[in-house]
Amino acid sequence: MRKLDVLVSALSELTGRDEAAVAQTFTAILSANPEKGEDLLTEIPFGEASLMRERLLKNGPDVLARLVGRIEG
Repeated sequence: MRKLDVLVSALSELTGRDEAAVAQTFTAILSANPEKGEDLLTEIPFGEASLMRERLLKNGPDVLARLVGRIEG
């Protein structure tokens, strides 16, 4: 599973938006900033993906703010 897939799933749950819509948004962001999104396309083991998803759901707003800052910066 890719980090991006975990992120999309968690964001969909946090925001109530359809997963396909969230994925489309990230595809557009990554297309505009490919060098900044390489890490998000990394494959990770299931256990790591589960922990990442748990953290995203727990710390969602803070994580989102850092992610947006990372993509913009």
